[in-house]
Amino acid sequence: MKKTIFFLFILWSALFFTTGLGAAESLDSAFHALDFQLPGKTLPAIDFELEDLDGNLIRLSSMRGKVVFLNFWATWCPPCRAEMPSMEKLYNRFASRYFEIVAVNLQEKNKQVSKFAADNGLTFIILLDKTGITADAYGARSKPTTYHIDRAGS
Repeated sequence: MKKTIFFLFILWSALFFTTGLGAAESLDSAFHALDFQLPGKTLPAIDFELEDLDGNLIRLSSMRGKVVFLNFWATWCPPCRAEMPSMEKLYNRFASRYFEIVAVNLQEKNKQVSKFAADNGLTFIILLDKTGITADAYGARSKPTTYHIDRAGS
């Protein structure tokens, strides 16, 4: 598990250093440099609107222009719990007008998720998928599941 979390951090670090978030090199090039196979066709991200922990409605499309690390998770999920500190480090390192982490919690109560976020010092966006519809739309059948959304929303 620690290797997976470390790898995730290294992957995102490599992507940001090789793409520079403003350089002309594409994310596809960075993935290929890391020997990742990419799908031949990218799809537009499915837009959604969910509540954050303060009850504000947040729409994914409002983040267009940023690289979005979209993560589906639950507090009871051991791998999810284990990766959160690495995600927080990643967010703190790259949080800017070009990068956002959106962690979509699956079907748990706000109070439980808020306590988990506070206990773990999480500062990135946490949204509540109370019904699981958003996770279903993304095909997030296992937890955690993470998607990369580029600045154009794909």
